[in-house]
Amino acid sequence: MRVRSVSTRVALWAAAVTILVTGSVMTAHGSRAPHRQMFVGVPYDTAGATAHVFYITGDAVGLYPGATVNLPLTVTNPNVAAIQVNPLTVSLTGTDHPACLPNAANLTLSDYAGPPFVVAGNNGTAIVTVPVTMPHGSGDACQGTTFDLTYGGSAVAVEGTPGTKAVTFRPYGQGNLTFQPGSFISIGVDVKLNTRAPFPVTIDVTHATVTLPIKCSNGSTPAGSPITVAFPDQHFSIPLNSNAWYPATNGAQSAGFQYMVPAPNLCAAIGTGQLRNAGHDVFTGTVTASDTPAFIKWHFAIPAAKGFANVDCSSPSSNPGAGIPECTAGWSKKVDP
Repeated sequence: MRVRSVSTRVALWAAAVTILVTGSVMTAHGSRAPHRQMFVGVPYDTAGATAHVFYITGDAVGLYPGATVNLPLTVTNPNVAAIQVNPLTVSLTGTDHPACLPNAANLTLSDYAGPPFVVAGNNGTAIVTVPVTMPHGSGDACQGTTFDLTYGGSAVAVEGTPGTKAVTFRPYGQGNLTFQPGSFISIGVDVKLNTRAPFPVTIDVTHATVTLPIKCSNGSTPAGSPITVAFPDQHFSIPLNSNAWYPATNGAQSAGFQYMVPAPNLCAAIGTGQLRNAGHDVFTGTVTASDTPAFIKWHFAIPAAKGFANVDCSSPSSNPGAGIPECTAGWSKKVDP
């Protein structure tokens, strides 16, 4: 026996949103192997499908008299904003065998009543399950029957309070660092939300610049100081219900260093030719978040300045796992953008 869903459209909690629903095929069988078939959702009608919608699809196999199977319902959200979904309904609407009636004596269905769940925008998906039972008393007349199901549900849009802010960190440093030209300077940022959000959040760091004042070994300031690094734009996606620092959880991970630049040869023929950085390093940039308040911090690492080998801390192959000691570098103070 098979269960085939049909399309329907239902009202939402939010008046501006419409739901378009499609469904699945479920196979019930006696002694025969189950047959599986998939359906693709299509608009209920062209005019009505122009508003905001979300889709429900699913498929399951293994039904026979006395059996209960879980029907997975996949909710897809094509909207930009995340949505919070609570009730999903599953209704039996017909069969293709007149002798097998579409009633609870032949197929018992359950709706999804919660807890509410959030589906990310831009075709994000989430899966919940509901039980489907074929009662013991379902007769031979239902063998090979196709049952038609209709899915329904409701959702509301969930969005944060977006914001954009230019940030400048007060001078940051790691003490007196001395290093040769060509030493790798690895730079990175970390972001987090102030509170957990029940939806994914994006945080962009753009138009950022890092300046590192340099002196030569004889104390003079060379031409080209401070070193000015154009930090590439970064895009971070914070998972729902998270207010952990992202993408790095400690100061050594490669994920916490998104860029590396070799130190230029500013002190050629001056003293020993070494470069010296004693702090007062500054990060400036623009932070844009789809939900606020959010925090950002930054740091840099020059392993060769601390007696280690010249390591690119932004490289997962050179700096694997939780990070090697050579790449340990404290973070700046956090800034609320």
